[in-house]
Amino acid sequence: QNFILGSSQGVAATDVTATFNVPAAPPALVGQFKELTVAVRPGAMTFGNYFRFGVDRDEADAFGPNGAVGGNVADLLGQGVLLPSGAVAAGGMVFEATLADGKTFTGTVQNRIGRGYSVQDGFGFVNAEAAVRAARERRGHECEIDDDDDHQGHDD
Repeated sequence: QNFILGSSQGVAATDVTATFNVPAAPPALVGQFKELTVAVRPGAMTFGNYFRFGVDRDEADAFGPNGAVGGNVADLLGQGVLLPSGAVAAGGMVFEATLADGKTFTGTVQNRIGRGYSVQDGFGFVNAEAAVRAARERRGHECEIDDDDDHQGHDD
């Protein structure tokens, strides 16, 4: 469970502390937690100041003895893509933050899954039905127009 402080502006590494809370239930392993508390020194977060961080994230494996597996990609915490339609499913991990004055707010992790490159879907999911249909149509079209080919447009 490494907490890695990334780039920042106006916030020193000594201004930020991370504490892991609420141990995850089995089949999670010892040292895996459900919650992370990030505390910032009072006064460090003023207008324009920011910090970025990373943390090991694993998925719960409720179906086997392997504990938590996979993860480490924030895309899994945001919306999803429905297949085969490609529609983006709303949702995402909800988080809560408590400010120094005791006020709280919640937010939802969002991502751009399905657009650009991600580890989960590369440059996007392929609709297998549409891909096969298009390949068959293309192959049929090649057979019709390739009269000089001994194989009638096929490689077999």
